[in-house]
Amino acid sequence: MRRFPMPEPVRRWGVRLLRAVVLAAALWWIAGLVGMHTRLAVDVALALVATALLGLAADTGPAWAMSMPTDPPADARSRTVQDPRRSLLRRIVDDTTRGRHGEPVRTSAATLQRTLRAVAAHRTGQHLGIVLDPEDRTVLARHLDPDLSEYLCATTPPPIDQHRLDDLIRRIETL
Repeated sequence: MRRFPMPEPVRRWGVRLLRAVVLAAALWWIAGLVGMHTRLAVDVALALVATALLGLAADTGPAWAMSMPTDPPADARSRTVQDPRRSLLRRIVDDTTRGRHGEPVRTSAATLQRTLRAVAAHRTGQHLGIVLDPEDRTVLARHLDPDLSEYLCATTPPPIDQHRLDDLIRRIETL
């Protein structure tokens, strides 16, 4: 235990001044090795000014309040905001299974299947570096996993619900 404890700012500035003197001596010594004979007083003054400016900046800190995020970033499974493409596809699914407010069905299950097949063909083609025709179901079925090809390459589109659509979209996104 110290007999006369120093306040934190005094100790901090004392360390800074000691570093400034060491820096000035190092500058003066290096300048002598290179052949530039500088005045020690100039080197000390430069080191003191640099230390004062850096110390002042470190003590004052930023002029604004900094806040850190408190919530961890959301991953793909825990997003609270729905992807607009999924909501559009959900509306298409709702329209294929039932009309809104008693209206007749506006889109068909074949349209949904054709749209998803085109997206899957595009993604698979990009991944493989080839162009796939979405209407060539046999070639597309060879490059897709069995669950995707069962729905996308069926002659007549099977019925689909929202959970099945989510699963299909996730599988297409991983292509």
